[in-house]
Amino acid sequence: MKNTLLFSLMWCFSTIMNAQTIDAVASWNDVTYFVMGNQVKIYDYQANKVTKVVALSEAFKGITFQKIDAMVAYPDKAKVYFFSGNEYSRLDMLTGKIDNGYPKNMSGWNGVMDKVEPNDLKQKTNTKEIAFFAGTWAEALAEAKKTNKLIFVDAYTTWCGPCKYMDANVFTDAKVGTYFNANFINFKMDMESAAGKTFAKQFPVQAYPTFLYINSQSKVVLQESGSRGVSELLEQAARANENKNNTNQTTNTAKGISFFEGTWEEALAEAKATGKPIFVDAYTTWCGPCKHLSKNVFTDQKVGLCFNKKFINFKMNMETEQGKAFGKKYPVGAYPTLYFLDKNGDVLKKQVGAGGADWLVDVGTAI
Repeated sequence: MKNTLLFSLMWCFSTIMNAQTIDAVASWNDVTYFVMGNQVKIYDYQANKVTKVVALSEAFKGITFQKIDAMVAYPDKAKVYFFSGNEYSRLDMLTGKIDNGYPKNMSGWNGVMDKVEPNDLKQKTNTKEIAFFAGTWAEALAEAKKTNKLIFVDAYTTWCGPCKYMDANVFTDAKVGTYFNANFINFKMDMESAAGKTFAKQFPVQAYPTFLYINSQSKVVLQESGSRGVSELLEQAARANENKNNTNQTTNTAKGISFFEGTWEEALAEAKATGKPIFVDAYTTWCGPCKHLSKNVFTDQKVGLCFNKKFINFKMNMETEQGKAFGKKYPVGAYPTLYFLDKNGDVLKKQVGAGGADWLVDVGTAI
C-alpha cells in the first residue's frame, strides 16, 4: 500500500511539475491540495489521480491571497494555515471557509520574523521559559562537560497529548524556565526521529513524555515518565540536582512504582533471573483512567513499596509496535488493563479498570 501510494504521488508530482511549478502542498481527509499560482489541483488517494482543478478562491472559500508561499494542515485541530509574504490566513476544515478575522500579520507568530544571528542558535539563559539547546546531542554532551551541568532531556513524540501539554503549560512557566536554564542543558528529543531512535538504543523509553537527567558521561541520574505540573517538575529537577553524582538512580525510587527501563524481552529475562512476577500496565496515551493511574496511583508511596519489592513493573503502550505484538499474546479489550504474569510470562491475573492506591495494593498483595 505504501509503495503504491508513493508511486502514485511520484507520478502525480511528475505530471504536475511538467506543467507548472508547485507553490505549496498539504494533505487532509485523504486528499492532497497542490497550489500552483492561482489554481489548485486536488489529488484523491482513492481515485489515484487528480480529480479537480479549481481556482484558489474556490478551493479555499474566503481566501484573499493571490499567491500562496506555504500551507500547513493540522487535522487534529481541523485547521489549515496559509502563508503569503508577511501575512497568514486560517481555514476551518469543517466549514471549508477562512475563519473570521483573517488574514493576519506574521507578527502573531512570535519570533518567526525576527532576525537570528548564528550565536543565538545555542541555548539562551535569559528567557522566561525553558530554552532548549539547538545543537546536536553530541554538542549537548560537550556543553554539559564544559559547564558541569546535567542535561535535561524531554523525550517526546509529536502525537503525544501529555507532551503537548508540557510544551504549552509547563515548559513556558517563568519559574520553570528560570530554574532549568540556570541548572541544566535542556534538550528536546523527538523519539521518532533518526536521532531519537539512536538515542533510544542507549536510553530506552517506554512512555511519553519521559524526562531524563543525564550527566556529561552519558550516565542517567534520574528518569521518570509522565506529564507533571509546574511544582512537580521543579521538585523532580531538584532531586536530580541533589543526586547529580549518583549515576545508579535511573528511576524514581523515593516514592511510587519504578517501571523497568528496557524492552519487553529484557523485562522477561529479568523476571526469569530474579524469579519475580511481572506487573504490566497496558495503556494508551489518550486513556483518561490510564492517566489517573499514572498520576495518582502509581506515584503513591505505599503502592511503590509493595510493587517495587514484589514485581518487575512494566508500562506497555498498546499503540506502539511492541504493544501491538504484546496484544496478540495478551488480549486487551479496554484500558487500562493490568496484567500480572509469572516469571515465564504465564497469566496470573488480568485486571481491567482503575481504582485508588489502596485498591491496587490489595490487588498486588493477593498475587
